[in-house]
Amino acid sequence: MSGRARSAAHIGMLVSSVSVTWLFHYGYPALLIASSAMCVLCGISIYILPTVQPVRDGSENYLNLLRDGVRYSGRHRPVLLLIIFSAVAISLPQSLDEYWSIISTEVGLHKSILGLMFAAFDLVQAGASIVAHRFRTLGSRSLYAGFVVCGALLLLTGTWAHLTSITILILFAAIFTTLNVVLYEKLQNAIPSRIRATISSV
Repeated sequence: MSGRARSAAHIGMLVSSVSVTWLFHYGYPALLIASSAMCVLCGISIYILPTVQPVRDGSENYLNLLRDGVRYSGRHRPVLLLIIFSAVAISLPQSLDEYWSIISTEVGLHKSILGLMFAAFDLVQAGASIVAHRFRTLGSRSLYAGFVVCGALLLLTGTWAHLTSITILILFAAIFTTLNVVLYEKLQNAIPSRIRATISSV
C-alpha cells in the first residue's frame, strides 16, 4: 500500500513536470497561477477522500507514547539501526532534488526541457514504487548492498558530466525508490502499532 501511495504521488509530480515544460514559455505568472490552482485542488481532495475509522482510542497521552517509543527503540538495537538508516535514506533523495537542475546544466540540457527530465525521474519512481512489494523479502545485506550500488552510481555521475549521466541518475532513482519503499515497510513492521506513528514522526 505504501508503494501505491508513493506511486500516486510521483504520478502527480510527473503531470506537473510535463506541464511546466509547456507553461515555461508563458513566464512566472502562469506558473504561479497553476501552482496556486493545484494547492486549491489538493485542499478540496482532502474532503473528497473517505474517512477511515480509528483502529484504537487516540486519547492516550502523547508524552507517554513518546517515552515508550524512545525506550522501545533504545532497547531494541535492530529497530534503532533501522530508524537511523531510514532517516538518512528518506532525507537523501529530498536533498538531492536540489542538484538535478545543476547536473542537467553541466551536461548541456536546455532549461526548457528540464521539466521533461524531472518527468522521466517521476515516471521511473512511480513504476519502481508499484513493483517495490516484489522485493520485500530482501535480506538486510542485500538491502544495504543496494544502497551501496546507489552511492556508486551517484559518485559516477558526480565525476563524469555527460548526457549519459542522466541515464545513470534515472537508474539510481529506480533502484533507490524501490529500496526506500522496502526499507520503510521493514521499519513499520518492526515497530509495535501502539507506538509506530510516534516513532515514525520523531
